[in-house]
Amino acid sequence: MPSGTMLKLDTLTREELLGAGIAELVAGIVARQPDEFNERLSSCDPSHARALLETFERTFGWTPPDEFQTWLAIEEALGVEEGNEGFWGSGDRSLFLDFFNSDTPQASDALRTGSYLPHNAEELLTGLFKLSEDAAGDRVLASLLPDELGLLSVHKVTHGRGALDKPQSLKTFLLTTWVSDERPDSEQAPGAVGIARYEELMALADSVDSILETQRQRPAQTTPDSKSLYHRAQWLIRMTWGHSNPLLAQHLAQAPTMADWASEQAVLLSMPVLTNYWMLAHYFLGNSTACTQAIAAGRQSPGLLTRRLAEQIDALLTAPEVTHLGDLSPARLSELRHLAREAASPAQLSS
Repeated sequence: MPSGTMLKLDTLTREELLGAGIAELVAGIVARQPDEFNERLSSCDPSHARALLETFERTFGWTPPDEFQTWLAIEEALGVEEGNEGFWGSGDRSLFLDFFNSDTPQASDALRTGSYLPHNAEELLTGLFKLSEDAAGDRVLASLLPDELGLLSVHKVTHGRGALDKPQSLKTFLLTTWVSDERPDSEQAPGAVGIARYEELMALADSVDSILETQRQRPAQTTPDSKSLYHRAQWLIRMTWGHSNPLLAQHLAQAPTMADWASEQAVLLSMPVLTNYWMLAHYFLGNSTACTQAIAAGRQSPGLLTRRLAEQIDALLTAPEVTHLGDLSPARLSELRHLAREAASPAQLSS
């Protein structure tokens, strides 16, 4: 679809949606003043997005998909960081890609105390970052792990269950979220299309996501996808929050074993999310020798947060009676480690 072309939701085809850029989706169904949005987008300083990309790479240790910079420019044009809802009309939904910025003044204190960990556990262990949230607390997480197509994928999370829905592309997320089955009316949001067309567009979005997925051919040694990482790290995310977990044994049953650790050691330096997982998992499970090995890899990571996490877990092993992990006291950490080891299978514990 040519740049600047306005989407026509009543006639939009699968091929047009596949060819459409994210900015065209935003102009067509998110922005309330599409012409002004396009003008603001064209005047965005690209150096701002490039600087944030460089900060992200230093902080997390990997390069996100190309669509990351595109979305940062769209956020700037929409004014979402300033809470400019009137320009894009959120209703009850936020829209802002949130990630730890190590260049901000408050980052130094978070890095020193470890308070970054509970707030960023999903990012560090799964590569998932909050993109959107509605008034009920249901979130949408965007995967910023490298992608063969250069695209972000997003997952809706129902807060009551804590489970991820199947991944969507960013463009189909925008379409399915901002399109409405309300009767078309000039006073309504631009995405109001009526029930029949709404159902057609939902099916069209599914077909586009299916096509995109068939175009991805993940080699054996690429970073695992965020959904599988979330599935196996669910128990550990709650540990870093210090929460009791009645489903701990069930969640641990879907977590990796020592055999997985042995096979993944060779790729730790190129995959910070795996290094983060194994440092924390071995610590909570009491696998001291393996934890020391994971810490050694963490100290060499390209990601600042992974290197800092390695230092903090090393301190936990060296002086467990006095070292905190974020807000978790030594006593609470001892309780959590005992619970984890009791719920783990023998295959997850070192001899």
